[in-house]
Amino acid sequence: MQELVEELGIYMLFFDRAGYGDSDANLKRSFKSDAMDIEELADALQFGDKFYVVGCSMGGYPAWRIAAIAACTSPSPFRLAGVALATPAVNYWWSLLD
Repeated sequence: MQELVEELGIYMLFFDRAGYGDSDANLKRSFKSDAMDIEELADALQFGDKFYVVGCSMGGYPAWRIAAIAACTSPSPFRLAGVALATPAVNYWWSLLD
């Protein structure tokens, strides 16, 4: 598996949104600021012109929201190559799923 990851140039990075996991809460944070942080991080790590975002379990919802915001507000909206939701936890009553 490690050989395939290296051959494909896959870089996996996990982060906690503000107020989740071990990170401190910050009421000024939003999905838009998270999207900008991810793009800035991709630049710092030299991911290249395009990259993917994968949301696992409860991370599926923020990954979907971040991808939507990045696609609509980024100076280069097609920089995000795609988004994948791996076994996302979904609540069908979330208003943003309409």
